Amino acid sequence: MTLAGHHPFNQVRVEPTTDPQGVTVIDDIQGIRVSLGTTEPVIPLSGAPTAFCFPVDVAYDIDTESVRIPMPVNVCVRDHVGSVVADVPPNTSKTLGQGQYTVEIGGLGVKTYLAVQSELRIPAATDGGRTISVENTDPVGLGVRSLHNQPATTVTTTDDPTDVMRALSCFGASLKTTSCERSFPSMRGHPPQIKHGDCFDAPATLERTPAETDIQIEVPSTFEYIYPVASLAYYLNAAVVPGDSPRLLVDGTAHPIEHEDGYDAAVFRLLKHLFTLDCLTRTEGFYPVQLAGREQIEESAGLDFAALYDQSLGEQVNTYLTVPFETVASIVPRWPLTTTIAPTAAHLGVLSYVAADLSSIRTPETERSVTTRAGSQYAASINEFLRGTSTTAPSFRGQSSATADQQIQQRGPSDDSTDGGWTRALNPPSTGSITHLWFNDGYPIAGAKPTLDACQRRLDAHSSGPIDVAVISNAPEMHDETDVADLYGMRDLIAFDVTVYEECSQTALREILMTEYDLIHYIGHVTDEGLQCDDGWLDAATLDHVETRAFILNGCRSVDQGMALVESGAIGGLCTLSGVANTSATDIGRTVARLLNAGFSLGGSLDIITDTSVTGYQYMVVGDPRLTITTCKGTAATLAEIHSIEKDQYKVSIHGFPAPSTSLGALSMPYLGNEKEYSLNSGQLVTKTVTTAELQAHLELGRVPVRHEGTLTWSDMLTGEEGLSNIESQG
Repeated sequence: MTLAGHHPFNQVRVEPTTDPQGVTVIDDIQGIRVSLGTTEPVIPLSGAPTAFCFPVDVAYDIDTESVRIPMPVNVCVRDHVGSVVADVPPNTSKTLGQGQYTVEIGGLGVKTYLAVQSELRIPAATDGGRTISVENTDPVGLGVRSLHNQPATTVTTTDDPTDVMRALSCFGASLKTTSCERSFPSMRGHPPQIKHGDCFDAPATLERTPAETDIQIEVPSTFEYIYPVASLAYYLNAAVVPGDSPRLLVDGTAHPIEHEDGYDAAVFRLLKHLFTLDCLTRTEGFYPVQLAGREQIEESAGLDFAALYDQSLGEQVNTYLTVPFETVASIVPRWPLTTTIAPTAAHLGVLSYVAADLSSIRTPETERSVTTRAGSQYAASINEFLRGTSTTAPSFRGQSSATADQQIQQRGPSDDSTDGGWTRALNPPSTGSITHLWFNDGYPIAGAKPTLDACQRRLDAHSSGPIDVAVISNAPEMHDETDVADLYGMRDLIAFDVTVYEECSQTALREILMTEYDLIHYIGHVTDEGLQCDDGWLDAATLDHVETRAFILNGCRSVDQGMALVESGAIGGLCTLSGVANTSATDIGRTVARLLNAGFSLGGSLDIITDTSVTGYQYMVVGDPRLTITTCKGTAATLAEIHSIEKDQYKVSIHGFPAPSTSLGALSMPYLGNEKEYSLNSGQLVTKTVTTAELQAHLELGRVPVRHEGTLTWSDMLTGEEGLSNIESQG
């Protein structure tokens, strides 16, 4: 045997560690490090990839009698032919006799398998982690596969709508299967990249034509009709062809694409309908788990999922569409992404990136909406901000002694600024999704303004070493927020390197922004001249390049400076659309620091702060909102919503925010009480009534955000009897 760790690109590997004792799984492609504990010091040796039921990038052998996983994960055990012999949720235990097994460890952000020939003991999770014990075995095989996913090829198209249809007809070639298992994110490859050219050109066999697929999407030959079907065409492996009116053709059966809320809504409803039923049908295959919603649909729709599993894709789709969408609507997961895109050829390149995330795609309204997200308790306040009538604030991040409107004006707004200092702010219709991408003019309130380059940069490999964070405090009166430096790094087994800079010069700030930081958290004034320094202002537009991956610009109206950072090389950041009061901005800065530290994306963090604070609506994301700086525990970052009912009784809802590496369709099981049912990893995962002890057990699993009666707090502030009694007294 030879020493392991010599993968040709050295991007996915396993290395020995002493603190904690064991090994570290490293994926430099995604920037992920996961520590696995062992009973004794080990040296990973190269192993056989064929020892596992599934493909792996690298394989190792380690001598140990147990493997300790630092989180309460699900474990799936398969026999030598790949059949499931045990599915072991975090709150259950299992013992298996002597045999040849592949053990799949869920929720690590990188596919991780053990190959053993022994007896297996898998106790329930304890102390926030889980142990897999083996007895009388040869070395344990450890296999790793990166979940990194990027375009494998390029399709060139002209601006002619017919050619664009042909380009979208190539998307389905990237699927790793056309079975219902494509609803798993790991079974969906990235659609090919689209580029402009003088003529259509695609690799041979990539394009789906009506002669090669049983599913066609007919739409009129205009971008307004073509763009919204990009995700649907990808997911269904469909050919997109010209037609007089929108319809889905499946094995010769026509299904009109229409809805009272309009064409875009009809396409989205169709995607949700088919995807959700695929997730239920796949429980008859490789992952026969108890999935939330299946029993309900079996009873209400009378579907035979065992028979459905054996049908072809076309047969499944036609069967699914005999079920009214209203029957399925209640179990559809919250959609992670909605994209509003101007129907012009300039945005062709982004279609493969939003389709890869199964985004709902819609074209913009012709008139500006003055509505806020449905049911928001802050609707009146937002409309007040938009009208520019909010006139008082304790201390804005600008001039300190004027009214809000005066302060905003004194910072020199651009000529096209409107609405009392809001920077070209638009308040589009609510999407209901976690994140709203906006490829159009202006800046969306509570949304994200990405660029094609930023979407592409997210897929670049980056270091899996310690997470480097720079906290910059350039305004002495805002020094209170500098304590965010203590909030970054509050994660077990994840290393942070946090540096604090105060009152930087223009030269110093320029050098920091051109350094390879994972995150820069800037605290200070922002004007049209740039970012505040102790010797003037640094205009981000003057930077030749930016090396930081993510940033927070927590000053007034920082969105233009943020866009300049993205255009110069950053992937994404959180900015403000208007003047922000100092105290409120400090609270937001601390909250976002904790959320990013817990594995939430920029977009997920924005969704939470807008749901819990009116100030949150003054923020938006520029660049790619799916960017994270740490991995989350499991297939989604989670938020707990708690309502006290009576003594020793709480109603708890767990909400999931998918991780980029495990996007929509992955399985999640909240470790809450004796829960044994899986959910899809987005939106409300579970709601149940639990005892104080059960709630405490959940809160002690790790630091997660907790919402109670509209107020956001953190699980580590609620552990212990006194913490929960405070919630009970408020309830």
